[in-house]
Amino acid sequence: MSLTKRIRDIAIETLVAVALVAAFVVYVIKTHSGTSRDWTPIVQIGNTALVFGYVISWFRFAWRRTVFWVVIGTLLFGHAAVYVFILGRIEHLPLAYYALLDAIEFALFGRILGNLTAKEYDRTVRSDVQRPD
Repeated sequence: MSLTKRIRDIAIETLVAVALVAAFVVYVIKTHSGTSRDWTPIVQIGNTALVFGYVISWFRFAWRRTVFWVVIGTLLFGHAAVYVFILGRIEHLPLAYYALLDAIEFALFGRILGNLTAKEYDRTVRSDVQRPD
């Protein structure tokens, strides 16, 4: 990876981190009047960032394809819908369950995106591999 690409990636990662911290600070300031805060939205946002951060980084070679981003957007919409409408109804979900859900999502999302990008992966990776003569 070239130096300029690495600097660009670090700048993007820094912007995402700053945005997440800023959102957390705003949430804490807005809910300062309550004696106890509902940490569920913070946990869900952090979990979403973790899941999609890893998935997007795993499929770096497919970033230039529009269909990749459409599928990521669809998966994000489905992920958010499940978290808001199904898991949002649960009073308190232990963090261990998030780890289990993450493993399921990694397997499912990896399979979906792997099938979508298999040909491009073969082209990208295999062209970099030196074949013995």
